[in-house]
Amino acid sequence: MNNNTPIQLQIEFPTMPLCACGCGTPVTNKRNTYVQGHNSRGGVCNNIVEREYPLCACGCGLRVEFHQSLYRRGHKNVARSGKVWEPPKELPLCACGCGQQVSTKGATTKPGHGQTEEMRRANSERMKSNNPMQRAEVSKRQRATWRVNGWDKVFSEKMKEMHANGEIIAPKPTEAFKQRASARMKSNNPMKNADVAARVVETNKANGNYEVAGERLRLLWDRPGYRAAQVARMKSKNPMYQTENLEKSLRNRSVQGTQTGMELWFANLCECHELPVWYTGLGEYWTKGRNPDFKVHGCKMVIEVTDGYTYKKQMRTVENYALPTIDHYEAYGHTCMVVMMPERRYKWKRVALQESLVAAIRTFIATGKSMVWSYDE
Repeated sequence: MNNNTPIQLQIEFPTMPLCACGCGTPVTNKRNTYVQGHNSRGGVCNNIVEREYPLCACGCGLRVEFHQSLYRRGHKNVARSGKVWEPPKELPLCACGCGQQVSTKGATTKPGHGQTEEMRRANSERMKSNNPMQRAEVSKRQRATWRVNGWDKVFSEKMKEMHANGEIIAPKPTEAFKQRASARMKSNNPMKNADVAARVVETNKANGNYEVAGERLRLLWDRPGYRAAQVARMKSKNPMYQTENLEKSLRNRSVQGTQTGMELWFANLCECHELPVWYTGLGEYWTKGRNPDFKVHGCKMVIEVTDGYTYKKQMRTVENYALPTIDHYEAYGHTCMVVMMPERRYKWKRVALQESLVAAIRTFIATGKSMVWSYDE
């Protein structure tokens, strides 16, 4: 026997069972009953005609998706509630005109699609009407809860910290945005309503709020430190303390040609008695931020005229007005005469004091010394 002759072996492979769906294809594993994709829950072999699935048990008349199922997807809960399943209604088309259906029930446009101005207004009114913070009792209750828990202070401190760290950078508002915000706040301000304002005033009067506030302000004003701080604050924020604003105001007066009754009377008096005094109160002559009412021709001599009162009926006296005025003009090389005339309701006194006033003006021009002339001396 030749040892080089090859040995031929016959190997018999085990026979696999056929697929249980009836297609005649053997399964790949003895443990499998169906070929992949041929079972009752999956697809059906191309050689087998699709079998009809049973009807849904809810009574809708549609067939289930699987042979073992009793209900279609989503029909079981409807059947338990005692209702009959109905097909979903078609959603409306997007209002922007794209021709597509909206994504959710109740929506008017798809996400990201534009809205018309009427739709924006309607949505705004709907959100306002559904906003619980529009109700006074809810808003008060929330503010009280925030105050009790201290959340308002925590939130304020957190916002300050984030602004300081640059985590929040507020964009600079444009002029158009400021105007829109101002108009919106004015239109939404309840105090613009006459009925609301009247009710607030009546409530404050009934509760004595005005008297309480006035008493508190009087107690604060009696403190010298508080008074000095308030006066300094008001002076610093008063634009009329700035020279350029004061000069601009007086230039506007000169354009309009407006003079007070006291200035007109004094100018007429000087003209009738041929005194070398001319009117400069409309910005024609300036002395370091002050515009005198009158000036003596050809000399650094000025005259200030007042009726004893300033804005809001605050009394002007020699101590708080006349002497500081003279000190100001003398500091810049001028002599000054301050004329304290009777107030408007005592105009008849001016006629009786004309001769005395004219004599005082002539004395001031002749001597060149600062002086104060008051009608009650």
